[in-house]
Formats: sequence, structure tokens, C-alpha cells
Amino acid sequence: MKHSARVTAQLLSWFFVAIAFGLFVARNVPEQAAAKELSQTTYIILIVAVIGISALLWYLAMRKMKVENVEKIFAIGIALALIDFLQRFFGGLLPDPWWARGIIGAAVGISFYHLVMWLFSAMQSSWRMVRKLLPISNVLMIVLVSTAGAMVGVGMQPWAMAIILFAAACYDAWAVWHSGTMQKMAKYFMARRVIPGIAVAKPQKEKFALLGGGDILFIVAMSASFWRVQPVMMYISAAWMSLAVLFLFGISEKKKFYPALPFIFGGMMMAYLTGVFLYALGVLA
Repeated sequence: MKHSARVTAQLLSWFFVAIAFGLFVARNVPEQAAAKELSQTTYIILIVAVIGISALLWYLAMRKMKVENVEKIFAIGIALALIDFLQRFFGGLLPDPWWARGIIGAAVGISFYHLVMWLFSAMQSSWRMVRKLLPISNVLMIVLVSTAGAMVGVGMQPWAMAIILFAAACYDAWAVWHSGTMQKMAKYFMARRVIPGIAVAKPQKEKFALLGGGDILFIVAMSASFWRVQPVMMYISAAWMSLAVLFLFGISEKKKFYPALPFIFGGMMMAYLTGVFLYALGVLA
């Protein structure tokens, strides 16, 4: 959707911070934090299944569940992501007995769940509060989404991550151009001021511009998959996919919705072609 130059600049600034943070995390993910126990094929099946089940749950939530239950599901998801992040990066600092780790993880998850629910409640109280809390919400989403993308990406081969990105791009295109599920979901979230991504408040309007967290996650994950294979390609792929997002912002029109993942997949293909070209020149070994 088309936004003013000021809003677009602010949204892109948050976007670039998210990508940069994700690449930083990918470079510093501990060896034991990368999920390598599963085969690449099994990993692909699991992630595609998670994407499909998540899409189905959100679809049903919009039509069957109460608003409060949708918010609780969203908060639980964020809390579980935080627990996984803490266990992967700081697991060595926790006590060894599994039950002690479980108690600490549950305590952190429950506390964070209530924090997220308070954030949702506070943002629904007034638009003035929304404008104050949006930066906090953005930082929170950047840390969680970018970290999740980095941890998924470093444990996968680029070809496997590309298959997942292609599947997600196909679903994104169908959900926007055919079923309209994404538009309904975005309008639903905006009306409830529940922000599944990074957002910027529009001036003189009780509305905000939104960039979905899934778009950021896939860019970071796809780029991070190159880190242990060809580190230079991590930056090349991130640059091309970011350019694809810029291109999308440039061609978008007002009151029209566009699926971002097909453009991001196109940027990834350009990164592959760039890599092949540099390999042919002998720049990449």
C-alpha cells in the first residue's frame, strides 16, 4: 500500500535496522543454537507445515474465535519464541536439571505473555498511547523476528531455504490476490491495534503503516542460510531482497495491497544469479 514519503522513510528505516540486526545475530549464533539434528528435507516439511497450520489457525481465528483469544494466541507465540531464544543463547547459564530449566522457562514465558497482553491493552486505550508505544513494539518485534529468522537460517542450506521461501511466496500471492485473507487479516489487526510486525503511525490519522514480521523473517532466514556456506552471499542476498522491498514500495499504489514475498523471492533469485556471475569471474570460490 502506498504511504507518504515521511511514513515510508520511517518504515524503511525500521526495516533496515531489522535486517541489520538479523544479519548480526546470524554471524553470532552459537554452534549449538543452530538446528542441525534434522535432515534438510525433514526441516523443510516441518517449516512448511508450521506455515500452513499457522495460516489455517489465523483464518479460523478471524471467523470463529473471540478477539481476546486471538490476542492471547499471538502473545503466547511471542512468549514461546522468547523462551526458545533465551534457551539457545543463554542455556549454559541455566541450571542443569530439566525441571529447573522448565520452571525458569515457564516463569519467563508467563511474565512475557502478561507484558505483551498489557502492551495490547494499553495500545487500545487511546491513539496517543499507540504513538508512544509503537517504538517499543517495533524493537520487540525486531529482536524476536530477526533472531528467529537468523536461528532458522543458519541451520539450513540455501537450496532448502529457497524452497520454503518459494512455497511461502506462492501462498502469500494466493492470500492477497485470490482469497483476500491477508487484507482482511491486516485490517483486523489494525482495527484492534495488534501489530504483527513493524509499524509507523500516520500523521493526523488514527492509522499506521505496517510491514509484516513474516517478510523480515524470510529475508533474514534466507540470507542467514548462506553464512556457513559462503558468507559474502549472505550480504549479497540481503541486499537484493531489500532492494526488492524498495521496488515494491516504489510501484505500490494507494488503497491496493501487494504480496511482498513474491518480490522478495525475485530478489533472492537475483542474488543467486549474482553469485553465479561472481563465481564465474573467480571472485567467489
